[in-house]
Amino acid sequence: MASPQHVTGLKAANRAAPAPVTVRALVDTGASCCALDNEIIARLGLILTGRTKIHTSTTGPGYEERDQYAASLFLGTAPGLTASFTVSVVGADLASEGFLAIVGWDILNQCILSCNGPRKLFRLRY
Repeated sequence: MASPQHVTGLKAANRAAPAPVTVRALVDTGASCCALDNEIIARLGLILTGRTKIHTSTTGPGYEERDQYAASLFLGTAPGLTASFTVSVVGADLASEGFLAIVGWDILNQCILSCNGPRKLFRLRY
């Protein structure tokens, strides 16, 4: 979803805010920040806020510069059991991986993550 500041600016200009989009996300304890698929970023009309250098398994020993956008991410789907986080997301091409967002430590550091390996379950409390 667009950040609260973006939605406020759109409303002030008498423009409609984009509807929120529900996507499948990967909880990635190796990611320092969240990422969002570039097509979802375009669909939401998110505003470019800057660029950042990132290092992933595909960048080799170096870093890549990526675009950053302000976004509000909601975790959970049950009424009354959702949490909202406004963070900078990095644009990435994720669709081929089977998910459209990565939840990194910029959100995870505000949650309690527990894992039951033998049962292949995890719990994220916020």
